[in-house]
Amino acid sequence: MVILRSELTDNINNTPKQCFEFDEWANNGMGIKYSIDCSLLSPTRAATLPPEWWIDSVLSELFTIARSDENRLLMEELNLNEDDFYMEFPERDLNSEESSYLRSIYPANNQPTDIPAFVDYAKSLGF
Repeated sequence: MVILRSELTDNINNTPKQCFEFDEWANNGMGIKYSIDCSLLSPTRAATLPPEWWIDSVLSELFTIARSDENRLLMEELNLNEDDFYMEFPERDLNSEESSYLRSIYPANNQPTDIPAFVDYAKSLGF
């Protein structure tokens, strides 16, 4: 969720010849590039919020990461190898019906209240 500024410069005078802003989430996440007056400070418009499918996708992936980390910690705590752990706790397998169900409802139950902060956090994690 950001407006990025770019400039085409005049190589002789090194002054901006043409300036643009890019709204990464406009046009259903495809982004839109706007031509702007180079004398204006950026951003000249409010950034478009990311689509709901992107937020849900990130939340589902965060669930998977958290579940995987929990499983690893439980394996260490119980001193079990992976095969023995999933034989003992088949519902914790990320491909189990229970995990799939929990992953599917996680986004609905954990929608961010501060979307710009959530986007920044998700991007810091590489999403």
